[in-house]
Amino acid sequence: MAQNGADTVEGPRVRFPDGESPQLRALSRRLSPALDPEELPHLVLYDHDIAKISVTAAGPEEAEPSDSRHERTGRQLYYLLSGLEPELAELRSGALIRTVVRVPDGALFFYLVEAGSHLYGATSRPDRIEAADQTIARTVNELRRSVRYSELNYGAYSTWRRGDTHWKAAEALSHDTLDTGAPGTTVGGPETTADGAPGAPPDETSDASPRGPAEVSGGAPPDAPEPVRPYVSTSTPGSAAAPLARALAVPGLHYLAHHAPDRAPRAVADLLDHPELSDFFRHISRDQRRERYQRVGALLPGLVARLNSSLCAVTGGELVRVVLDVEQGAIYYHALPDGGYLMGVTVDQERVAEADERLAQLGHELIGEGG
Repeated sequence: MAQNGADTVEGPRVRFPDGESPQLRALSRRLSPALDPEELPHLVLYDHDIAKISVTAAGPEEAEPSDSRHERTGRQLYYLLSGLEPELAELRSGALIRTVVRVPDGALFFYLVEAGSHLYGATSRPDRIEAADQTIARTVNELRRSVRYSELNYGAYSTWRRGDTHWKAAEALSHDTLDTGAPGTTVGGPETTADGAPGAPPDETSDASPRGPAEVSGGAPPDAPEPVRPYVSTSTPGSAAAPLARALAVPGLHYLAHHAPDRAPRAVADLLDHPELSDFFRHISRDQRRERYQRVGALLPGLVARLNSSLCAVTGGELVRVVLDVEQGAIYYHALPDGGYLMGVTVDQERVAEADERLAQLGHELIGEGG
C-alpha cells in the first residue's frame, strides 16, 4: 500500500502527498488509465495549491523523483494563473478552464476540474501534445461526470474535428464575407494614441488605407452580403496589419495584435464588429473588449517571464506558446524570434482548437517574413 510514497507493485507510481483516504485512492484509479510513458507520463490533482494525488507512469528510478518536481510545478502554475484571474474576469468570458504552456520540447497542462480543484499534466513529446491534451480533457470530464457536473468543452475538443479548418484559403474569406484589403497592399489605420489605445477604424475614403475585396476563387455571388471590413489599427510603418487581417475569420480568430518587444502594439486587427458575433457582447461593448484585450496583451510578457522562471526545472526551455482557454473562447500568446509576440483571441468556444492552429500558422508566416 502507498503510505505518502510510491506503490511497490508494478504500474504507475501513486503518491498522496497530503495523506491517503479511500476517496483519494478511488480517484487515483480514475487517473491512472490516462497515463502513457511516452505521451502523458505525469498527472497531479490539486485542491487549490495542495497536491492531493500524483500519478506517474512507471519508469527508471531517478535521483529526484520527477513526480516531486511536477508537484511543485503545478503549484507554481496555480499561483501564477490565480494572479491573472482578475484581469480575465474583466473580459466577461467566464472562468479559466484550461491552460496549455508550450515549450520546444513539450507542454504543460492545467485544467479546472471544479471550483478549487485542478488537474496538471505534462508531456515531453512535441509530436504528442494534441493527443495528450485531448486525453486530459476526456479524463477531467470523466471526473466531472462522476459527481454529476456537466461536461466542459475544453479546447473545443468536444465539437472540433481535425480537417474542420474553415479558415483555409478562399473558403474562409467567402464564408465570412470579409474584406481584408487588396492583394499586395498594407491595411493601414491611424496611429495608436499616446497611452497605446487603438485608434478608430481606418477612414474608408482615405488613400492611406487602400482596400478592395479579398480575392475569392470563383468570385462572390451577386446577392452576397456586403463584405465586412476588419477593425485595423497600426502604430508603425510596414507593420503586420495585412497578414493579421487576413488571418481573421468568424469561425476562428476574432482579434489579433502584433506586439513589439517593449509590449507596444505594432498592429491590431479584429472582427469584433461583425454582426455574426453580436451575441458575444450582451454584457460588454466591443470597445471595452478591445481596451481590455490590449491590457491583457501588455500583461502577457510578465506572465511568460514568471512562468519561464518558475517552470524551468521541468520545461527545460523558454515558452513559445500559451493558451488561456476560458469558458467562452480563448486567449493565445505566440512568441516571435525578435522578442515580440502575437496575441490572439477567439470568443467562440467551439473554435478554440482551429483558432490555435491558425495563430500558429500566422506566427510561422511572420517569422518567414522577418516579423
